[in-house]
Amino acid sequence: MTGQTKIRFVMLVPVGLIAAFLILYLHLSWMGFWLRTDGVQVTAMITAEHSKGQVDYKYNVNGREYAGSSQRNWSHEKYRNVHVGEESIMYYSSSHPGVSSLQDPEFPPSGLPVVIVALVMEFFFVETIINPGGKYALNIPVEEPR
Repeated sequence: MTGQTKIRFVMLVPVGLIAAFLILYLHLSWMGFWLRTDGVQVTAMITAEHSKGQVDYKYNVNGREYAGSSQRNWSHEKYRNVHVGEESIMYYSSSHPGVSSLQDPEFPPSGLPVVIVALVMEFFFVETIINPGGKYALNIPVEEPR
């Protein structure tokens, strides 16, 4: 395996991690857009608690039951510490009732400067995979086999 091939394989790790982060950000942006555009506030029943403030909940829209998972609503003191069996306010999209969140709708999601930095890093990592010796590639020294 040549040095350039090793570099290409090593660069796949950060490319994959940054791509996963960017996809998550796009998903959160899409959800935030719909919750801000046509969001409806209702109450949801907490059904399970997970670590780091994550909870599962269920809610009804037009007689149909939906389930979701979200961080607790930290902006309303009353709902910060809800537990299984208790109710919390939540928001769902009237045009996409499966899109919901306990948190107040936010569009675009916070962290845009981090996303811009991640996009720049992704560009250089992908460029390094495509052409390790190219103008925009990261200059990683590699010993060639003898």
